[in-house]
Amino acid sequence: MKKYYILSIIILCLAYSCKKDDKQNTPSKENINTIIYTDEIDLKVYYYLLDDSAFTVSAVVKLDTSMIQKFGFCYGTEADNISDTIYSRKLNDSKFISIINTVKPSTEYYVRALVFTEDKLYVSKDVENFTTIEPSCPPIMPKEIGLEMQYVKSGVSFHKINGEELVCDAAVHRHYYISTKEVTIRQYLIFLNAINANPNGIVNNREYIDMADELCPVEYKEGKFCFKQTQIASSEDMPITCVTLLGSMAFTEWLTEVTKCKYELPTCRQWTYVAHGGAYSKGYQFAGSNDINDVAWYKNNSGGKLHKGGLKLPNELGLYDMVGNVAEWCREDGHWLVEVVFYNQCMYIKGSSYSDYKDLDAIFCNMVTPVNFHNHGWGFRVIYDPRYKVDESERENSKLDEESLDIRRLFQEQELSK
Repeated sequence: MKKYYILSIIILCLAYSCKKDDKQNTPSKENINTIIYTDEIDLKVYYYLLDDSAFTVSAVVKLDTSMIQKFGFCYGTEADNISDTIYSRKLNDSKFISIINTVKPSTEYYVRALVFTEDKLYVSKDVENFTTIEPSCPPIMPKEIGLEMQYVKSGVSFHKINGEELVCDAAVHRHYYISTKEVTIRQYLIFLNAINANPNGIVNNREYIDMADELCPVEYKEGKFCFKQTQIASSEDMPITCVTLLGSMAFTEWLTEVTKCKYELPTCRQWTYVAHGGAYSKGYQFAGSNDINDVAWYKNNSGGKLHKGGLKLPNELGLYDMVGNVAEWCREDGHWLVEVVFYNQCMYIKGSSYSDYKDLDAIFCNMVTPVNFHNHGWGFRVIYDPRYKVDESERENSKLDEESLDIRRLFQEQELSK
């Protein structure tokens, strides 16, 4: 009884303390006079979605929802002191869900569900407890490749309608890492030379890059792939272009093999989420600003050329060129796209390029295109997923050429010298 008495006081205090932006629909302090513990609220924690900095909770209400004014959850590190509250929007008439991303890694938490009517606070009788996972470390990247990866915590990103109302545009339930810049010509050249592609950029009858395009920044010369200066590319530190989806996928598979960490293309949802700043989203129209000139190379300011990554301002997550420079290959939400068999399959391009106009809806537009298509305004970036580990036994069975082995040795030396 003592525990329930203490908890009642805490929850009643929580009912009175609300975020400023929640005041409009929150029952007033004077009106709430009853706390009811009920088994008519079915609480669930998604254990498979536990993160090192977030977790997902949902609840189903069996009460009459027509009188409910507010839905939410309270949570904390002590069963008798569940002191933090987050409010939620309904998924339907009886279910509500939240991503709680203000937690610490490797910490045990307790959570209850709450619903408010005009004068009552209903609290789930059951309390769930769980422990967030150990924080994951960023992958060690061989210096020759030099991809800088940014941690992305789970949460919800937003955009503004008419410059005012914040509207959710994407939510992710697991953390991951994403490259801060688009994959460069130099990095792609390392890959092409490591896998021994034929002089036309083709491997096993699959075109990875269109060497015949006059704007392709890659040529085969004296037995290896080299940088070729074009009208749009003056440096190998600019983003790779003219690469197909198959070629971008092959790069992530090769990177997985080299580092023994799982790399993929981002899904459309993951891409949209980070483009608008992820959990740190401020609702900008473009990726990091309401002025596209601050963050993007596009038709009006690019001079019709590619530019080195990092010259414009980053967005809230520290990512560059999420809009402009090159548009980027993404995979479909819910599919890992491990193997693409047919050339008539289609996949997605997100973002805009140096040759697109300002009014292109770069963040929300999913341009569908066949996997073997390519364009001198298309490139890609990669994500690292800490959930997936590559089987170490593959080391013995791998068939890599000497250059790939050298990169692997460099990786192992860096790992041992930590």
